[in-house]
Amino acid sequence: MPEQDILEGVNINDLEKMMKVVYPGEDSEEWFEELKQMVELYKGLEHFFHSSKDVEG
Repeated sequence: MPEQDILEGVNINDLEKMMKVVYPGEDSEEWFEELKQMVELYKGLEHFFHSSKDVEG
């Protein structure tokens, strides 16, 4: 599934560095926090679904 590959091995620190280059200024910090939460939520959901799949199998 391509969706899972997108965030595979995402490094939050690298993401933050890129963010500050692309969106310099005060808003970038707030935007980055939202992005980080989304990535963490995604990884949490992914882990949950992998765990539940293991239980069924």
